[in-house]
Amino acid sequence: MCKFCEEIEGLKKRHKLTSEAGTDAEIAKLGKYMQELTIAVVERTWYQKSEKKRSSRTVHFRNDGVGYDFHFCPECGKKLRGQ
Repeated sequence: MCKFCEEIEGLKKRHKLTSEAGTDAEIAKLGKYMQELTIAVVERTWYQKSEKKRSSRTVHFRNDGVGYDFHFCPECGKKLRGQ
């Protein structure tokens, strides 16, 4: 399993533990605890001759600020289920 897939699995496990930690009263009041994983584009900029490699970083969440769904791991290409 690649590092990206390991991180996704860790996020899913933490989500499951958090969702199971709620009481029945909390669930009745707020509804089921949900998780959505999306992709954003990270832009890094710098001057070519600068000693500092990165001078700024911007994260772009497209699709009305929500981000985009992703179905495949960008590192190993494995199909991700339930994203």
